[in-house]
Amino acid sequence: NPVIWKGYNTAYGDVCTGANRPVITLGANAWTWATNHDVYNLNFTGTVTSMVTMGASGKLVNCKVTNTSTTAGRNAVLGQANACVIDCELQSLRGQAFSTSAAITMMGCYIHDSDIGVTSASTANPQIFIDNIFSDNVSIGLRWTGASQTGNILVYGNTFYGAENKLGVGLTFVTGSTH
Repeated sequence: NPVIWKGYNTAYGDVCTGANRPVITLGANAWTWATNHDVYNLNFTGTVTSMVTMGASGKLVNCKVTNTSTTAGRNAVLGQANACVIDCELQSLRGQAFSTSAAITMMGCYIHDSDIGVTSASTANPQIFIDNIFSDNVSIGLRWTGASQTGNILVYGNTFYGAENKLGVGLTFVTGSTH
């Protein structure tokens, strides 16, 4: 059974959206959780290198994660094996909103105003991106850096918007990727 972290407003079970999610201010600290932890309805802010690190087989649902550091290369979320990210808002002002080298599923998320939206260093893991919005990411919306990517990748129903001034690249793969 998963360990469940669930934010709510005044009564357990309240649906939190947008600005009314409970805020966890991490500052220069990271939050790393173990395998099978599911996190719902929370708002994380902080500045550390990898602010939120998901455990293997964990879920992040209806959360907002913002890394406000002005130092380049910071991650808002670092995903581990079989991570599932659903209906979240992710942002890293000078880094990557989401970074992984593992099998992941990301659905219905808003990834925005970061240097790079999502970076994957995976070479053989399946990765699924469905109905996400990649908006105003300075360099790249969605990129794979793993050499010779051979894992199955599904990118379906996503919106890539670079701003009125045609900011960044939408999607990029390393040369030699076969899928």
